[in-house]
Amino acid sequence: MALKTRATGTQDRECYAPRGFPGVGGGVPPRGPAVAPRRTQRPQRPSRGSRRPSKSLSGNHFRSDLLVTTCWSGRYHGVVQQCSVCGREFAWSGRGPRPSACGQRCRKRRSRSRVPAVMREQRRWCARDGKRPMQLNGFGASSTDPSTWCDWSEVADRPHGIMLGHGLACWDLDDVIGPDGVLHPDAVRVLDRVGADAVWVERSMSGRGLHVFVRGGGESRVSGHVSYYAHSRFIAVTGDRFFL
Repeated sequence: MALKTRATGTQDRECYAPRGFPGVGGGVPPRGPAVAPRRTQRPQRPSRGSRRPSKSLSGNHFRSDLLVTTCWSGRYHGVVQQCSVCGREFAWSGRGPRPSACGQRCRKRRSRSRVPAVMREQRRWCARDGKRPMQLNGFGASSTDPSTWCDWSEVADRPHGIMLGHGLACWDLDDVIGPDGVLHPDAVRVLDRVGADAVWVERSMSGRGLHVFVRGGGESRVSGHVSYYAHSRFIAVTGDRFFL
């Protein structure tokens, strides 16, 4: 015996009543209403806010009114940002204030850092892409063209660095922090010599090097783990202060 049923949100469809349905052969009625069997069809992409398919009370069939819902899960990765502390790229949803740090660890490192005024007051700052100096308009910056530089306040909320010169120099110590935190002897010698007069000391982007900013001039020189730059050089500033 066939009977007409109607599922919410669907057209009338014909199905055969199961054994034991009231009025058909007697017996104990099943739990829940009779539901039309699921049609074989290609499900469509659900709209925002749609529900996942739920099982009916009468058996293992999905409810026909929710059949169009499938398990698609589109994940929005957001806008790619670069952390101003570690330089790592991370995703931003595009909602709320634009973040400048990738996580709590980098936010704490940045909050503990205080770039001194002697560096902030100079108009020698640039945004950066990795270690490459960039202008605010997206073009590359030049270490010999002051028109491509800007104030610290313009790049404080993004990865940035400073151009050396005008009395500001830097000792760049590469790979001098060991896995156990012990400094390389070359770094110890430099810090013993200029540490007391250092303007700012911080870890480099790799976390294994040091930037020791000092007031000075002269010629640049490179030797092993130790490099000294006094002008025409861009240094990425991480803000991860290293306490002597």
